[in-house]
Amino acid sequence: MVPQPRKPALTRTRIVLASTIIALSGLPSQAQFANGNKIYEWCQQPKGSLLREAVSAYLSGSLDTLVMSKNQQYEICIPEGVTIPQTRDVFCNYLDRHPEIRQRTAPVVLYQAISEAWPCKSAKP
Repeated sequence: MVPQPRKPALTRTRIVLASTIIALSGLPSQAQFANGNKIYEWCQQPKGSLLREAVSAYLSGSLDTLVMSKNQQYEICIPEGVTIPQTRDVFCNYLDRHPEIRQRTAPVVLYQAISEAWPCKSAKP
């Protein structure tokens, strides 16, 4: 009998990635992928659920994009040592406290949440 190659087990990262793709596939085909209402819906899922972890995946990609773009209009100043789960809590709590802006695109709401939690110190003249 010839041994069969073992199939790699799905890692948490693959599960999060798959859940994010599945979740985003149900959204309308537009320039924006998600708005605050959709992310808030994900935030309301039980801790450890795939959709709640999808918030972390979304944040990781969005924050990397903001940092890499170095767009001064959307400058973010997240302190050293802040974790993605901590950022997820900040974002989800912001959405909970501000239902009046949840219809806005998720990147705009994310920027507002991050700026409120960790405002950038203005440069001294």
